Order: sequence, then structure tokens, then C-alpha cells
Amino acid sequence: MKGIATRTTIQPQRPVFPIGSDLRYTGRTNWFKGAMYGKEKKMSTGMLYLIGMALVVVGFFLPMFKAGPIEPNGLAFLNFDNFGFVTIGGLLILVGAAAGVILNFLNVKNKKLLQLVALVASIAAGVILVIGFNDNTLYKVIAKGFLKHVYIGFYVVLAGWVVGLVGYLTGK
Repeated sequence: MKGIATRTTIQPQRPVFPIGSDLRYTGRTNWFKGAMYGKEKKMSTGMLYLIGMALVVVGFFLPMFKAGPIEPNGLAFLNFDNFGFVTIGGLLILVGAAAGVILNFLNVKNKKLLQLVALVASIAAGVILVIGFNDNTLYKVIAKGFLKHVYIGFYVVLAGWVVGLVGYLTGK
């Protein structure tokens, strides 16, 4: 065929990726589009809420205060023989945080509202626990120099509340 110019182009070889791989061939020089170019999996804010509530549960079992040789964890506040504000506060902290963790895995109709209720119940329980310190002499000793006696469990619970609140407020 005279007069017709034929042109051949060399196409790059398609790379082979494992099945289910997030890398895609685009035909350009940046041939793997995926984790490097904006398709990375972002940490969801539901995950922040879960981490926060899990921190509250873990912090509840760590030593919360130190008064001399005594280092009570959250279970020390649960005294069912002398049921009062301290027991109610300790129970609600644990139950609210555990409910928040469980709710993160369930598909229920009003999930966001129930997560908020669990978070608010846990935080309100912490306030109830601090108010209830006036009932018992050991708790009065702790309450006098409150910040001097707090221990790692208290800080983990407080951090869990903050992370859970941020996770809830920034959720979509």
C-alpha cells in the first residue's frame, strides 16, 4: 500500500498483581495507583470512637488512684454491700464504655444516638463518682489532694473519654 504510512507504537507490558490487590494499572508511568496516590484506607471516625471507649474499659481495670500502699482500680469502687453514689458511678463508667464498644459492632437503627448515650453515661458516671467521694473516709482522703493521688488508670479513662468524644463529634 503505497502512500499510507503505518505507525506502530510500543505499549508497556501490563504488570501482574495478586487477585484482590488494590493496585491498578493506568497505562501511565505512575502505573500503581493505590496506597501512594490517595486511595489509602483512612481511619474512620467510628474507629476513633471505638478506641476511645476501649481505652475507658481498659483504664477502668488499671489502678486509678494511689493512697499510700493502696492502688485501687475501678473494681474497688463497686461495693454492693454499701450501695451508693460511688458504686453507681463505677458501674456506669464500665457499663457505658462496654456498651459503646459493643454498639460499634452492631447495626441498629439509632446507632449514633445510642453511642452518644453510652458516652454521656460514662462521662456523667465519672462526675457522679467524684461527687460520691464524700461518702467514704478513704475516698475523702483521695479527694483532698485529688491530682496528687491520680494514677495511670485515671489518665487512660480521661484520654478514652476525649478520644471517644472526638470520634463521635467528627463522625459522619
